[in-house]
Amino acid sequence: MKKLLTFLLCLTLCLFVFVGCGSSDKNSDNDTPESTAETVDPLGDSVRTEAPTESEPPKVNTIDPEKYAPDLSKYAAYKKFDAPTGDLREIVYNHMYTMSQVKWVAGKTWTTHKENGSTGLQLKYIEGKTYYGVPYAQTKCALYTFEDFIIDGTFTPNSDIYEEIIGNHCSASMGLAYQQIIDLPYYGGLKENNHRQGLISLAEGLTLPPPDEEGNLSYDSKAVFDLNGVDKIYDAYATLGRGDILYKMVAPSGHTRMVSKVEVAKTAAGKIIPTRSFVYCIEQTSAWADNKQESTWFIDRKYSFEKLASTLFTPFTLDIFHEETPVVYDAYILVTDRNDETSLKKMLKGTIETTFPINYVRATITDSEGNIVKEVLKYDLQNNYKITLRDMTYTLSADKLPAGKYNFSLKAAIARGGWEIENFDFTIE
Repeated sequence: MKKLLTFLLCLTLCLFVFVGCGSSDKNSDNDTPESTAETVDPLGDSVRTEAPTESEPPKVNTIDPEKYAPDLSKYAAYKKFDAPTGDLREIVYNHMYTMSQVKWVAGKTWTTHKENGSTGLQLKYIEGKTYYGVPYAQTKCALYTFEDFIIDGTFTPNSDIYEEIIGNHCSASMGLAYQQIIDLPYYGGLKENNHRQGLISLAEGLTLPPPDEEGNLSYDSKAVFDLNGVDKIYDAYATLGRGDILYKMVAPSGHTRMVSKVEVAKTAAGKIIPTRSFVYCIEQTSAWADNKQESTWFIDRKYSFEKLASTLFTPFTLDIFHEETPVVYDAYILVTDRNDETSLKKMLKGTIETTFPINYVRATITDSEGNIVKEVLKYDLQNNYKITLRDMTYTLSADKLPAGKYNFSLKAAIARGGWEIENFDFTIE
C-alpha cells in the first residue's frame, strides 16, 4: 500500500511537470518580439479557419489571337501601336504612375460633384493653381484623352459633374494601365468573373466561391473572406507583386488599389504578422492626397495586412503575370474610309475600328482664330471596338456654318495612345 501511494505521488508530479513543459513549449516563440503581434479576425464568427474543398472551374481565355492581326488591306488607313516590351508588371505600374504625374493648371475654378447633388464628393479646383494627375471622374478617360484637353498647359473642364468631366476613377485608371498589355474592356470591374476567365484570378492560395444556380460566379469581398478565412487571405497578400489588384466590393460600392510592393514580417515559427506586414499601393481616389490639395492620387500609400483584411480588400492578379511565355499583342486603330470637305458637308463616311477598346473619339471644327465652333465627343466607353462616323454629320452641321475658313479634326484613342485620323481645312462660301 505504501509503495502504491508513493507511485501515485510520483505519477502526479510527473504529470504536473509535463503540463508545465507543454505550456512553456507552446509559448516558446515569445523570445522574439514579433510574436507579440495578434492575428485579428475582422469578420468575427463568420470567417472559417479552413475553406471547404471545392473544384475550381477551368480558367479559359477565349480571345482569338487572329483578332490582333487584322487584314490591313481592307482599311483605308490605320495606326499601329506596338506591343510594349520588358517586365509586364513594370509596364503596368509605370503607366499608372505616369497618369498620376501629368501636370496641368486649372483654367477656371470649379468643384467636381456628383450629378445627383449628393455631398459625398466635393473636389474644389482653383483657377491658376497647378495640379497633378488625371482628375477624378467617372468617364474612364485614358492619359492621351485627358492630355488632348490640355491647351498650353491649362485644363478647362467640359463640366463640373463627376459623371461628365474628363478624367478617370479607381478601377478605370487601373483598367487603362492593364490595357497596355491585355485586351481588358471595362466590363465587370477588376475582379475575376464570368467575363474575366483567363485574364484575372484570385491571388494564389484562395478558393473560388461556387457559382449560383444560374452559373454566375460571385466575388463579393465578404463571400471570399467567408469561404477562405482571414489567415489564407494574409497568405495571399504575401504573394502579391507590383501591378496586382486589391479589390473591395461591398454592395453598392467599392474601391480598387494597385499594388506597388509588399513587405512581409513573420514570427520565428513562420507565421505572418498582419500588423507588421504591409502592402504599398498607388490609387486614384475621391479625396485629396494631402493638405496641398493638388492631386487625388495616392502614391505608395502603406496599408497593413490587418487593415486591408478588416476593410475587406480581396487580392487578385493578372493571369498574364504568371504565364511562362506571355504574349502581348500589337494594337490597331483602323478606318474604313477617308473623308474630305465634300463628305464632311454631306455625310461623313466609314467607321473607326480598334483591336483594343476604344477610349474616345473626338471630332472638332475650329474657326480661323482657333476657337472650337462644333464638336462631337464620344467617351465614357467601356466595351466598344467600333464607332460609325455617319451620325456625327448632323451634330457638326458643317454645311450650315457661317461663311469663313475652318479646320476639321478627327481623333481617336485607345489606352496605349491616340491618332489624329483627319485634319484638313475647308471653306464655307
